[in-house]
Amino acid sequence: MVQHSGRIAGVDLGDGTLSVCIIEASSGEVIERARVRTRASAIARYFARAEIGRMLVALETGTHSPWASRVTRECGHDVITANARKVRLVYACARKNDRVDADPS
Repeated sequence: MVQHSGRIAGVDLGDGTLSVCIIEASSGEVIERARVRTRASAIARYFARAEIGRMLVALETGTHSPWASRVTRECGHDVITANARKVRLVYACARKNDRVDADPS
């Protein structure tokens, strides 16, 4: 387990892009929202940035989650892969889209 920056990233994986929402764990404040190409090099470049610090990253299960979680973990983050059908904030949301799935606020 790495020392975290106090931030959590929610990631919704798509075939072409992934949506990322980074929040401050203690306050729930949204720190950053981003869209990143669903390519190993783009994900590595995004999650390797020093200014975002080490985080807990929550990915949804899917076609890309095995390799995307490995790439993110290689950048030094802790990664949890969650089945979106079992995460109440995602499946119970009436406004369903990639950005909303990544951002629980």
